[in-house]
Amino acid sequence: MGHKVLVTNVGMLERKYRAAGWKKVDAALQALVQADDKRGITTSVVALDSATAMSPYKAPAVSAVDDEKATKRGIDAIAAKHPGAAIVIVGAGDVVCTQSLDNPLFTGDLDDDPDETVPSDLPYASTAKYSTRILDFIRPTRVVSRVPDLVAASTTKHLLANLATAASWKSRRAVSYAKGHAVSAHVWRKATRRLVNTLFGKEAGLHLSPTAGPDWTASQLSPRLHLINCHGGEADPKFYGEDEQAQVVSHEARKLRGKFVDGTVVAAECCYGAQLYDPSIDDEGICHAYLGGGAYAFVGSTNVAYGPAEPPNGYADVLCLHFLQGIKKGMTTGEALLSARAAFIAKADKIDPVAQKTVAQFYLLGDATVRPVQGSSGKSAAVAPKGPVGARAAFGAMLEARAPVAVEKRSTRGAPAAVRSELAALTAARGLVVSKTLSFDVEAPDGGDLPASLPAAAALGFAVANPKAAHRTRRSASRARLHVVFAKRDGAASAPAPAKKTSSRRAPADRKLSGRVLFLVDEVDGEVRQVRELHRK
Repeated sequence: MGHKVLVTNVGMLERKYRAAGWKKVDAALQALVQADDKRGITTSVVALDSATAMSPYKAPAVSAVDDEKATKRGIDAIAAKHPGAAIVIVGAGDVVCTQSLDNPLFTGDLDDDPDETVPSDLPYASTAKYSTRILDFIRPTRVVSRVPDLVAASTTKHLLANLATAASWKSRRAVSYAKGHAVSAHVWRKATRRLVNTLFGKEAGLHLSPTAGPDWTASQLSPRLHLINCHGGEADPKFYGEDEQAQVVSHEARKLRGKFVDGTVVAAECCYGAQLYDPSIDDEGICHAYLGGGAYAFVGSTNVAYGPAEPPNGYADVLCLHFLQGIKKGMTTGEALLSARAAFIAKADKIDPVAQKTVAQFYLLGDATVRPVQGSSGKSAAVAPKGPVGARAAFGAMLEARAPVAVEKRSTRGAPAAVRSELAALTAARGLVVSKTLSFDVEAPDGGDLPASLPAAAALGFAVANPKAAHRTRRSASRARLHVVFAKRDGAASAPAPAKKTSSRRAPADRKLSGRVLFLVDEVDGEVRQVRELHRK
């Protein structure tokens, strides 16, 4: 029999919704416990802020919602008591906090990567102790998700709807998830088409913005797998497409309601795609529009994300691809994300700063034990009855097969003159201006030796600038470095500010191009070996 733990903060729920509201939430939690019991899942509810509830776990109660260290310690204690259990956090960050992880891409300049930290649920999926360093959590082994309410909400409507979905879901035949609704910014069409071909076949349709959206029809939204590769903004209820002229609205929360079918599963690559924010700023986020309408899962980013414009796919592309593939294979939503993280990390030849941020910022909204696609037996058991789930086993096998190389130490030395000269020519040819360059020394995560050669294109790969040089033997690990180059179009405007309440729900016809590009440059022995161009989502 599988096990699931619903982790929450009762005091905060009572504070948000008062006694009457908490009574409704408590009833919904108990209804979920009973529904799980019929599925063969033993589910318990644990209040992190209760000394009585935390006593069996030998952990102190979490007295302050923003105490990240205490929250991590409490969830670790619960997970240790129930090995193999799915951990489902109930509430947004103002009920159970996310963990603030240091962003290795932060320069201090908001025109580069504006995020000083990465809000993340990744640490809860790892047995590693509290830390603010992403690399400490890149080997997650737990199934973790979050059933959110609205930040700063006073009504239980959204939380009750999400808990009702968790209690009433059902598995469907694989054919119900064979087709997809895929939307891409026009400028990223080549990269997205590769994903769509892999997921749904070469004949599958791809909607490009401009000009597709945001007035989707129910027929267009009827497929149960949604892949969205567009721009997103902070505290913004819209996603945006892009061509060479402007960014235009491609998806809007209020225009989705009532048009898609229950059981929809969404993977959104967009910046801030799964950000949970106070909806009084403008409107509730797109993730809430999906979940409130009966979607089973929404995987997205808490802040600025990255991906390529053209194949080979990487970063946000790869994580979202593996997640949706896991769903199609019959995994639970939590297993699918764990498996996606495993594939993303274990197939990488280097866990560079962008990879670190990517694996930390993407998380799962919805109940982790939902299995959208029936297993081969036709049954819909939500959790493996005994032992680790298949995703955990696959994760361990992949890591044993290839230990990843990490770029983890910020270098005090800048790029050498030859590298700077090549970068200047590269950016000038694209009409770009370099903002800042971060340099990193390449080290093995366990202090061991680096590979003798630099592979060509891996799962997170690089376009090889000098194929012959790329396979030369390294004479010394200290000679291998990576440079993260932030660039923008000459004269590009600053990143758009969060939407204001005065903007109402009337979306502008377009917004200015951000023009932000990031280059990852491998240097070995003072030579540029590989270069990859990434775009801010």
